[in-house]
Amino acid sequence: MMARVGRVLRDRTAEGECRWPLGPVRHAATVCRVSTSGARVLRIGHRAVVALPDAGLVARVNRPDYAIQSLQAEMNIARYLDRAGLPVSAPADDVSQTAVATPDGAVSFWPYLHSVGSNYDPRWLGQTLRRLHGLALPPHLVSLWDPVTRAEQRLTRYAARADGRRDCVAHLSDAVARAKEELPRIQSALGVGLVHGDPLNVIVTAEEPVMIDFDLAGTGPAGWDLASVAMRVHRFGGDPEVFRDFADAYGGDGLRDPSFAGLLSIRELLDCSFALSLVGSDPGAEGELLIRLRA
Repeated sequence: MMARVGRVLRDRTAEGECRWPLGPVRHAATVCRVSTSGARVLRIGHRAVVALPDAGLVARVNRPDYAIQSLQAEMNIARYLDRAGLPVSAPADDVSQTAVATPDGAVSFWPYLHSVGSNYDPRWLGQTLRRLHGLALPPHLVSLWDPVTRAEQRLTRYAARADGRRDCVAHLSDAVARAKEELPRIQSALGVGLVHGDPLNVIVTAEEPVMIDFDLAGTGPAGWDLASVAMRVHRFGGDPEVFRDFADAYGGDGLRDPSFAGLLSIRELLDCSFALSLVGSDPGAEGELLIRLRA
């Protein structure tokens, strides 16, 4: 199964892009006595991901206006899943057990995982998500799962731009309003538990596939994770057989539940807002946004 393709960016040299995300990474690395030699930006989305290959680390970087508590919550959820025996990437606690505050955004450090490919058995993902959904909610959980608010925040930022497309803003504003109305009903019908939030974030290492990126993990309906996988098949031409293997391993795909279509639409809204957030920094973002809106 193909892991979701992240936004892989070339090193940037403009002054603003050097300031974020590389500026806060260098600040935090100095505090933690970590080498930044060879640092390169891997991905920019809700957070930035910066590789520090010489240190064997990856830095996850908050945007300057994001609360440090969100990074700390992500670290805590990953630790909980790791202690439960799930194949996940846990924070590099030997470097810092807390997120590091900097003037331009907080930073957390994680092991640098060496990918040996992008394909993995869809049954592995189904079994892993079934185990994850069966876990009890950890005490004092700070949930990061709030897809509608996240989409709305991205839309607000985009709408404030002078070059923002009014047709996109109007269409997605309507979608946000519908999602706000529908989500409480869906959660009431399906119940909530622990979810990954973006389960196609997987790195295939030489030992095994590993789940990464828990910035949307927390308390939500299990169907959300299933909708995230189903999106590949139902909207973007993925192999139906792959999804059937995944669903069989999970123990049912949930497609017959009337609430599933609603979750699929909210997942689409979140993905549209992600493309929206990249417009202006990624040359392919606007084209992807229009494809997703048509879908």
